[in-house]
Amino acid sequence: MALDDSPNGDDGNAVLAAVTLEQLGGDTTPPDTTPSTIGSLTPFTGGDAGEGLDLSGNIIYAFNLGGSIGTQTVQGVDFVDASVGAPPAGIVPAEGTLEFDYFGLNDGNAADYGTSADDDALEALTTVIWYNSNWTFDLATVPGTQYQLQLILQEGWISGQGTTIRNFDVSVETASPSTLSLGVDDLVLGIETNGAFQDGADFGLVYTYIFTAADHSFQVALDEALAGSLAVLAAVTLEELGADTTPPSITALDPVDDATGVPAISDLLVTFDEVVVFGTGNITIKESVGDVVVEAFDVTTSPNLQLSGTSVTIDPSANLAGTTGYYVQIDPDAIDDNAGNSFVGITDTTTWSFTTAAVDVTGPAVDTVDSPANGATEVSLVGSLALTFDEEVRKGAGNIVIRRTDDDTVVDTIDVTTAAVTVSGAQITFVPNVVLPPLTSLYVEIDSGAFLDLAGNSFAGISGSGTWNFTTDDTPSSLGSLTPFTGGDAGEGLDLSGNFVYAFNLGGAAQIVQGVTFVDASVGGPPAGIFPADGTLDFDYSTANPDGANGADYGDSANDDALEIVVNHVWYNNSWTFDLAVVPGAQYQLQLILQESYFPFQGELVRNFDISVETASPATLSLAIDDLVLGQDLFTPIPSRPRTIRSKWRWMTPRTALTETQSSLP
Repeated sequence: MALDDSPNGDDGNAVLAAVTLEQLGGDTTPPDTTPSTIGSLTPFTGGDAGEGLDLSGNIIYAFNLGGSIGTQTVQGVDFVDASVGAPPAGIVPAEGTLEFDYFGLNDGNAADYGTSADDDALEALTTVIWYNSNWTFDLATVPGTQYQLQLILQEGWISGQGTTIRNFDVSVETASPSTLSLGVDDLVLGIETNGAFQDGADFGLVYTYIFTAADHSFQVALDEALAGSLAVLAAVTLEELGADTTPPSITALDPVDDATGVPAISDLLVTFDEVVVFGTGNITIKESVGDVVVEAFDVTTSPNLQLSGTSVTIDPSANLAGTTGYYVQIDPDAIDDNAGNSFVGITDTTTWSFTTAAVDVTGPAVDTVDSPANGATEVSLVGSLALTFDEEVRKGAGNIVIRRTDDDTVVDTIDVTTAAVTVSGAQITFVPNVVLPPLTSLYVEIDSGAFLDLAGNSFAGISGSGTWNFTTDDTPSSLGSLTPFTGGDAGEGLDLSGNFVYAFNLGGAAQIVQGVTFVDASVGGPPAGIFPADGTLDFDYSTANPDGANGADYGDSANDDALEIVVNHVWYNNSWTFDLAVVPGAQYQLQLILQESYFPFQGELVRNFDISVETASPATLSLAIDDLVLGQDLFTPIPSRPRTIRSKWRWMTPRTALTETQSSLP
């Protein structure tokens, strides 16, 4: 959160009387069960057979990583205590790994799957977990043997956490020597695995991965994907499926067999039904007419081959010819699985063949001007602009330039190679580096070569004001809402109902308004989590005016009197920020209470400043109000129930705690 003085107006120090922060609850987005890169991620609903856990077969490991409950038997399988103090052989916990019992802290609000013995046993397992930021464990395996791994994941409900969402990554070993590959990226655990406080049937998540051991140990790693999101794990099973004697087989080809119109610049991708490694031999691309060898790739040495888990990518050294037929062959023994079984290869001309499209020699052209549309009016001073081409594009080199229509003055220059410009298929989106000037006619130019199509043809560019022009708005509030309030009583403009985690007055003693205590947040002693800018000034309008006559006067109620004291004490400085401690994933309502009391010697001074709030993670300050005007609109020389402005936003916190930086906005 930041307030900084605008260049307009004299003595435009930013002022703020008070702040409230209300926790609205948590993110109720349903679970994402599709982020698995390797293996599968599915919900389970209990401990009985058919409810999501596979506990049939030869289970050689079944352990609970939370201990203190002893062995639990689920579907006849014993989950051995693997607590930090005494993990079973082969389990190496990270130093400092913590053991946590949700059930013991929650008065029974942890997992509740049902009343069967298997359900009760699984409840005990999933409410006692290990957690830490980054840790690994190793499982003893037999090389060449196939296994099924299950990681059992459950986040119990804790009242103090609200509905916090936990994010972390899961990685598994996919090659020898040990190479960890991403199994699940940003696994989301939170309200979707809550216990009795979850709506609907209770469930957890289980990650399943089938692999062939490459050596005598198999490693699993959990690591925090985002700050503050400790990885958690309730239990693990490892089932021996038997010796792997089946060679890998193809499950997908890209381009598919007999495809036509394939772009000549395409990479080729072959996907197998299990994790593979390179053996010995070649992968060869040939022309269909004359069987001419285009390029042969030695799997042991070629830098143009990339192996990732179950897939092999082939990147030809040069673009293929247009409107030409090709086929791909793979030598027997060129691709193996971890058990040493070799792919039979592709030795014919028909298993993987395709025809390329005509070579593209035409550069991309503008299809639609999306946001704002050409000729649009009342365009926001902040936010992104977007344009769609008639084909997919990628970044080239050059600039996007925004100019004034009246005199062609440059307002902003955006380098297309920077993160301010993003490309998604045929659409480009960019965010100006500056706040656009209000009530101004502008146009956009794009350099030739700033964007290329996938064949490498350049966009000709945009010059002049005819293709993309628009007029900006004069609305100062781009985020949230800015409204007046008329006093401290309920219904007079302040929202003081709900779960207030912060309510502080930035310039004086504690006051109670509608039952909410505004704690003293003066420069000398702000409450925990509030960090004032160095040199911020504390000013009391009431005492500076004789008898407080020219301070705010809302009425005679206790709430009105308390609020008058709050808003007559303000902080002010030219530019400053403050941070609010928040819980990742929780939703909040922020209110900034702003009051400029009349001060005789100031005359009719109008104060201008900007307000910015964090809208992304890591910390990105976005303009909420541009050139907020405080002054005559808030008082009269002899005050009579002056209007006071509050500003309110609702936002979903990013998955890290808010961390503000000094705004660089004008």
